[in-house]
Amino acid sequence: MSAPFHFKQFSIQQGKCAMKVTEIACLFAALVNPSMASNILDIGAGTGVLSLMIAQKTSASVVAIEVNQDTFVTLKKNVDDSPFASRIETIYGDICSYFPSQTFDLILTNPPFFENQLKAKELAKNMAWHDASLRKADLLEACHRLLQSEGVCWLLFPYLQDHDNRRIFSSFSFYISEVIYIRHSERHPISHCVYCISKNSNRDYKERSLCIRDYENRYTPEVYDLFQPYYLHL
Repeated sequence: MSAPFHFKQFSIQQGKCAMKVTEIACLFAALVNPSMASNILDIGAGTGVLSLMIAQKTSASVVAIEVNQDTFVTLKKNVDDSPFASRIETIYGDICSYFPSQTFDLILTNPPFFENQLKAKELAKNMAWHDASLRKADLLEACHRLLQSEGVCWLLFPYLQDHDNRRIFSSFSFYISEVIYIRHSERHPISHCVYCISKNSNRDYKERSLCIRDYENRYTPEVYDLFQPYYLHL
């Protein structure tokens, strides 16, 4: 069983979850800017690490929805044991069947899409890593339905899907306002893309690269500053 992952203000139990806390997921949450949001939706919340990191840096309310029952139990415990429990609502269910009375200022998701990789044997990891349980088109439809007209949606995808992502964003009338290309270091190729998309075609487009570590395997200054509010050892 995996040990808890301790942050400065909360801890993540993850023993029964197929997908553990990862550096790239934490970086994604640290990069999301929730400053203008009053209500936030975390799709496929998993252990709750994204919801809790976002809750730490905003006073907004958060809805965390998770479809896997065992993972949801862990999500709820992690949220309930945190100092942000009063602002995070946990929901067990499928985002495609989620029709709340409200829409959201900000949606974030680290979705389960590694379509061209070898399938894992374990069903839970299949659901977490692949598109077996949620097609990309279904996710984008849900995001479009649940996002306010002036809201933003933040997504993390493997870089290999960049071309396809741009095509499918356009097909759902989403416009990219920001792309961050993530490399483990300058020696490594781009591994992931962080996108900020919206329904608003008038937003300025920004594109940049971010390296996690320098040539001596230390966090780069920007990544250090992003992680410092969260990681115990920084």
